[in-house]
Amino acid sequence: MKPKILHIILIFTLFTVFTVFGQTKYSTISGVVNDDKNRPIEGINIFIKEINKVVFTNENGLFVVNNLMAKEYSLAFSGVGYTSKTTKIKLSSKEKKSIVIFLSQEIISIDEVVVKGKNKTNQIEASSLSVKSIKVNKVKSTTTDVSQVLKGLSGIRIRETGGLGSNYSFSLNGLSDYRIRFFVDDIPVDYLGEAYKLNNLPVNIIDRVNIYKGIVPVNLGADALGGAVNIITTKSKNSYLDASYSFGSFNTNRFTLNSQYRDQKSGFTIRPKFIYNYSDNNYTMYDQEVFVDGVFQTRDVSRFHDGYSSITGSLEAGYTYLDWADELLVSHSITSVKKDQQTDIYGNPLGEVRSEEEGNITSIKYKKNNILNNKVDLKLFAVYNTLSNKGIDTSSIRYNWLGEIKRVANDNTAELNNQKTVFEYNQKTFIYRTNVKYDMNENHAVTLNYVGLNIKREGENRLGISGDEPFKSPNTLDKNVIGVSYDSHFFNRKLNFNTSLKYYDFKIFTRNAKYLISNNTTVIEDIKTNENKLGYSFAARYFITPKFFVKTSFEKGYRLPEPMEIFGNGISVDANPELKPEESENLNISIHNTLNFNKNKLRTSVSFFRRDVLNFTQIIPYAKRSKYENIRDVLIYGFELDFKYNYNNRLFVDANFTRQYSLNNVKLNDRGDLNRAYKEQLPNTPFLFSNLAIAYDLFENPIKYKATVDFNLNYVKEFYLGYSFTATAFNKNTIPSQLTNDLGITISTINEKYSLSIQATNIFNQRVFDNFNIQKPGRAIFAKIRYNFNK
Repeated sequence: MKPKILHIILIFTLFTVFTVFGQTKYSTISGVVNDDKNRPIEGINIFIKEINKVVFTNENGLFVVNNLMAKEYSLAFSGVGYTSKTTKIKLSSKEKKSIVIFLSQEIISIDEVVVKGKNKTNQIEASSLSVKSIKVNKVKSTTTDVSQVLKGLSGIRIRETGGLGSNYSFSLNGLSDYRIRFFVDDIPVDYLGEAYKLNNLPVNIIDRVNIYKGIVPVNLGADALGGAVNIITTKSKNSYLDASYSFGSFNTNRFTLNSQYRDQKSGFTIRPKFIYNYSDNNYTMYDQEVFVDGVFQTRDVSRFHDGYSSITGSLEAGYTYLDWADELLVSHSITSVKKDQQTDIYGNPLGEVRSEEEGNITSIKYKKNNILNNKVDLKLFAVYNTLSNKGIDTSSIRYNWLGEIKRVANDNTAELNNQKTVFEYNQKTFIYRTNVKYDMNENHAVTLNYVGLNIKREGENRLGISGDEPFKSPNTLDKNVIGVSYDSHFFNRKLNFNTSLKYYDFKIFTRNAKYLISNNTTVIEDIKTNENKLGYSFAARYFITPKFFVKTSFEKGYRLPEPMEIFGNGISVDANPELKPEESENLNISIHNTLNFNKNKLRTSVSFFRRDVLNFTQIIPYAKRSKYENIRDVLIYGFELDFKYNYNNRLFVDANFTRQYSLNNVKLNDRGDLNRAYKEQLPNTPFLFSNLAIAYDLFENPIKYKATVDFNLNYVKEFYLGYSFTATAFNKNTIPSQLTNDLGITISTINEKYSLSIQATNIFNQRVFDNFNIQKPGRAIFAKIRYNFNK
């Protein structure tokens, strides 16, 4: 189906929905649930007997039940640690009734309704999928960004090539890069440019982060193998203003504005957002080999060409929390990124290579739950993005690590390329989704999801050098993922079972892609590729006791190649349109337990995972460039241990340990000979790491101010840069074991209206390395001032 036709269908669907539900004759019950100290309670279960429907309170204690007929209803309120309460409400036609419910705290025992009384993050983690949900409230006032929140979790490694804005590799259970999908409020952001990278997103705009390991739920509609990260932004019925400014080492400056105005009567909502990031990234690199006066010397040097800046401004407007729409919002964002490149892929210094990117993103999204007799939830969105990227490599000068010129030439060779280049490409991306969930009853639901993606990329070397170039004519990529899932509960909701099917459709057209020699003549061919795949998954969770449950899941999944892998970038990554889709069998098994005694709460889990990936895609460096290629088979397996302890809601300890094996599983090479790397750990891949995070509230009963001290420890065991059999007695070719420590303190008013945070990273100034042994920043100190007003 062509994009224009799909666009028309989407608009027609939206119009139909607005027409039908804008003329509703139903009534509404809304309200707030507070404790006996008048504080809102999240995660309270409200069961409406007459329609067999369950809803939950959000983080502000709010709930809403729409599309009710005119009659009397019985609402039962319950939650873990609170007394239950039932109230009856009689509605007339088109009536909107609002209530306030108070629940007293009480230690109670529960039986089978183990899921209903949990907050949102616990509800997500108690599903059948292998998922971790992280609330970020406790770190919103700190200097951390989303990547720093995630890198302390089990199974996750974020490997950066430098400081703020540097390239990074995100690994989840041994699978990394494009195999992991990233979303913001269900919208995929992988295609929206540099400004939406994890280390650019501040925690101020976020409510929680959901990390899916292995199986990605149907509603996200992703062709992922290793999992997905879904960032859920802050949502509220109230107007608010959240502004922060942080500054620190390496001339780092970051500013965030997250705000909303909502008219309580009409529901009109407007959300301005602004994000600014800047850093010189001029940190010290120790014991670097520098070519001075004709000889190599070992020096401590500062990075001199690694500046980074990004700006994102967005304006969202529409209507929220109304009878005909939970959310109807139109938004437009403008992004700008400027980035110096300090090293090539091997860590050699560069002095003038840089890139620039600008983006314009327009989106519309609509959501309405509990329609058609409270049985159907509907979600729609469409996103159109234009991205302009420019890579500049025009200097023949060569630099050493002191920033000195070591060679001047007036030839046509550049620092990275054989010829000087100002390569600019323009990319147009259109993403659209329809998601419908049908609740057959309280225990059975079916979800249908469709996601379409169209990408067109074209560009050229602006220096006007003749010849066939990678994007001289448009290259196109089309993806369609259709998914259906069935979710069911049995034995009073002790058992949750989920099964799904996903259909993947993939088409690419790459111009000037293949060079052939025929009769001493070079022939350049275009390549067309069409692929269709069908994947499936099964997942189950069973509560043995209200606090002890087990999970297992299996998926046969596919991942279709991405634009960068197929088309390259025209400057440092070459095209490979003959890449095959990756294919994987994913298995997850986990055990979870919670213990409560007096003021102590302990949550533990152990997880086992296995990934068998065919046509594993890996970037292969050669000369100063690189190219994505397939490895026929890679086997990944391992386990994780998680430990979470809470004493009196004052001392918080999180610890985890991960051991994983990422092995070349190709037994015979293309010639039929035994592969020497068979069952060897993949090069440049960490296999053992652990994290420890401790937070302590200094004041037991704060009256005006509260203060929290936090400490983080991260350990990574030594691993090989190449295959282990290439190591020698004189050159182990490894990245050494690393242990880093971070320390911080956050002081805020009791209502968190004002806060100040100071964080010191790598406090013992350890030498930290990452991809291909490139040094990362040493000791650094950052401070953050935050103002948060919620009306």
